[in-house]
Amino acid sequence: MNRLKQSIKTRIILITVAVICSGFIASEIHDYTLTKSDAVQEFEELLTIKADRLASSLELPLWEVDRNWVEKIIAGEMDDKRIYAVFVESDGELFVGKQRDKTWHIIDSANHISGDYLVRMRTISHQKEGIGSVKVYLTQQFMLEALRQRMSRELLSVALLALLVVIILVASLNRMVIRRLQNIMLSTRAIASGRAIALKS
Repeated sequence: MNRLKQSIKTRIILITVAVICSGFIASEIHDYTLTKSDAVQEFEELLTIKADRLASSLELPLWEVDRNWVEKIIAGEMDDKRIYAVFVESDGELFVGKQRDKTWHIIDSANHISGDYLVRMRTISHQKEGIGSVKVYLTQQFMLEALRQRMSRELLSVALLALLVVIILVASLNRMVIRRLQNIMLSTRAIASGRAIALKS
């Protein structure tokens, strides 16, 4: 009888927890997908704004062939840690190139970037004549880290909720289901015993 009670209790708990966890996990995956999509779209818009601004700001310094001025403008834009690299070309050749190193400091670069970056390129014009171009790389690293941290927190919440459900279920099953089942089984045994006595007599 005890084995039967434990078996029924275990099955009810496992099924309930599995249903709840599956629902929450499906919801979290859907929420993560939508949030990531929205974040990438925002990054695309941010990258467009930064590329357009740099193309406008670099017009005069590139026309004047002023490398120091160009580097100052790039440094100002790269105060935003999400900007991974900026490359400015003039007459088809690299004029100034900057990117992040492993410690995230800004260093000179020769425009050989590979990896999962959002990239935007704009033509730099002076009096409607193209004099060069600027290419901006935006990293998704910080966005993805924030999303992973959020996902971890929410999964922890789901785990705690599942634990709470198990505790409530154990208490409720003992009070509402197992005791009633026990009473039914005792009644069944009593009836069976009564029939056995009747048959003997």
